[in-house]
Amino acid sequence: MEKLITLANLFFLTAYLVRDILWLRVFVVLGGFTMLPYLLFLDEPVAIFWRVVFILLNLTWITLLLRERRPVHLTAEERKLHGLALRTLKPREVRRLFDAGEWCTFDESDLIQRQGESYGPLRLIASGRARIEKDGRRIAEIGVGNFVGAIPFFTQETALVDVIATEGTRLVSWKGAVLQPDDRSEPRSQGGSAGSRRRRTGPISQGCH
Repeated sequence: MEKLITLANLFFLTAYLVRDILWLRVFVVLGGFTMLPYLLFLDEPVAIFWRVVFILLNLTWITLLLRERRPVHLTAEERKLHGLALRTLKPREVRRLFDAGEWCTFDESDLIQRQGESYGPLRLIASGRARIEKDGRRIAEIGVGNFVGAIPFFTQETALVDVIATEGTRLVSWKGAVLQPDDRSEPRSQGGSAGSRRRRTGPISQGCH
């Protein structure tokens, strides 16, 4: 019985020495299990009850920690966007962000963002290209890794420019209600902000609204 007590305390001592919270909980559970025969021998039901409670609590946390540490799967397209536009986020944060988004495709000449329109979703170009126009005048072209509508999205003002797909363009879109406050750190962007009231004629594509 003394050997069991010594072994249990060695497990507890190791738990205090490790830095990783997962291993700390593993050694606490091992120590708790090792102590149970001693407590049963003493016939201490209250001590046994609380020891079991602590073991179950730590086993629950071990399960949650293992789930959080599972490898994160990103597609080739998502990995590319991570490297281009979301470098400050961890892979697991990127996974959650893409899961919260809506993927859609705009055909050539589709209007992605309308000048003077009230702020809409935040969009990130995954493939294809688009041009930026202001009052019908072309001022820039954007492509993979560029955001569309970031300034209106974060300022909640109207868009200063039109953004038109120049070829088939695939984007991921997020609405304001989807992103939590911590997610709304302003990214590298293109595509306009406040002020202009002129509207481009022609329909906006129905994707990602």
